[in-house]
Amino acid sequence: QLLTKSMPQSTATPIIALPQAVVTGVGTASPSLNLTVDNPTQYDAAINGFDLGGLLCSFNSPIMINAGSNAQISLRMTANGGNLTGVAAIYGSSNASIPSGDGASCIGIQSAAPGESITGYLLVDVGPNSGQYPFTAVVQ
Repeated sequence: QLLTKSMPQSTATPIIALPQAVVTGVGTASPSLNLTVDNPTQYDAAINGFDLGGLLCSFNSPIMINAGSNAQISLRMTANGGNLTGVAAIYGSSNASIPSGDGASCIGIQSAAPGESITGYLLVDVGPNSGQYPFTAVVQ
């Protein structure tokens, strides 16, 4: 802990990777944002929320990703027409810990049409560091 804090910030900041981000089911009753999250650090990662274009959401309780693992997260979205408006339910693979009944508070909307790419980021606490970790979601 002391060693980490004494190191330069650029070296101490852990890297969370988001190798895959896909929006599926646009135009259906239950579109989803599906993310793969790589956490190669020695710390569990707490995902507190996300930004997807014009939609900003904060989870009621953090989604935890185990240290030294990768996990898949699926966010079932609420929609109004072709616009994503919020989060209806949260699912995760075995390396993701999602509190029972966890939800999110959201503001804004984001349009989504097949073939589009939407830039966003996750808000993540990893050990002593907090950061915004970017991704580009492809709408299928």
